[in-house]
Parts: sequence; structure tokens; C-alpha cells
Amino acid sequence: VSTQSTGSSGINAEYGKQWYQRRVRGSFLLFETLISSVIFRFLVTSSKMADKMTVGFLGPQAYMRQALEDLKKTYTVEEINIKGWEPEDIQKAIDLCKSKGVEVVGGFAQKDALHHILVNAGLGNKSISPVAFLYCMNKYLMRKVESSPRYFDYVDPDNETDEQIIGKIKEWPFMLKNTSLSLGRGIFRIKDQENLKGGPQGIPGG
Repeated sequence: VSTQSTGSSGINAEYGKQWYQRRVRGSFLLFETLISSVIFRFLVTSSKMADKMTVGFLGPQAYMRQALEDLKKTYTVEEINIKGWEPEDIQKAIDLCKSKGVEVVGGFAQKDALHHILVNAGLGNKSISPVAFLYCMNKYLMRKVESSPRYFDYVDPDNETDEQIIGKIKEWPFMLKNTSLSLGRGIFRIKDQENLKGGPQGIPGG
């Protein structure tokens, strides 16, 4: 009995030893797998960071500097300045972008918006039609593109009286907007007839 007991203990001890070794080996392999996964992810992330998408920023100005620095955390940013509107000016910008590996361009200034469209099209990107852009930017053309627009009416303070203009207004208050060339100072909220007749300071013709 004593021998059997000792033998049984010996078997149990050997089994325990083997189980422990397998467990250690398994844990070590799992640890290696986890480490390899972490290293792989690190390498992939580093590779992506090292190979950031290159974008072109058109017409950078002093007040945009902080935004540019923020963009550079995610992209490789190339500053592009276009001097004119001739086809050769646009082509020169497209060629410059291609030489620098720029895939797409953008910017913050409204004055450069048409440049965005033309250069992006030249780089092979999908972009809106320049004609569609022109209609979106010009209030006169907006009125012409629809036969019976319901959200605005044409008024001519130089040739219409206040009463004639008031007769066109369907809802108060309304917004008075110059057709063009207002340079950001041509939008006015007219709350009632007296406000219109009184000519709030700054209203053209008021």
C-alpha cells in the first residue's frame, strides 16, 4: 500500500510537473503573441504616420497658421499659391501639386474656392462643375436658374418706390441682400415697413 501510495504520488507529481510546464509554455506563447501583435500594430501605425497623405493648402494667410499646424498633425501639408486665373496659371499649380505628391487641395478663403475646383479636377478628383459653382456664388444667377423661385424676389431701390418694394414682401421680417460686390457687408434684416422706409444705417439707398 505504501509502495502504491508512493507510486501514485510520484505519478501525480510528474503529471503536475508536466501540466505546469505546458501551462508555462502556453502562457509564454500567449505573451509572445500579444507582444508580436503590439509590435505589429506599432509598426503599422508608424508606417501610416510616416506615409501621411499629402494635401495642398491654397492661399495660406497669417490668420490660418494655427489651423495649418493642426492639419500637419494628420497630413503632410504643401502650401500652394496661385497667382492668376489663366489656364496656364491653373496648369502650373496642377503640375506643382503633382511634383510634390499632393493628392487633393483645399483651403479656407472663399476667394480661392474656384481654384480648389479647377486644381482638384486637374488632379483627377471628382469636383463640382465650375458653372454650378458660379451659380451658387452669384445671387443674380441663382434667381435666373429657377423659373419661379419662392424664397426671394427681385427689388430695385433705384427704380422702385418704398411702397412698390413693400408690396412684394410676403413675410416680415425679411433679409435684404445685394446681388453682388457687397464684400460681406450687404446683408440686412428688415423687421417691418418702418424699418425699410427709415433706411437703417448701411442699407444701400437708405
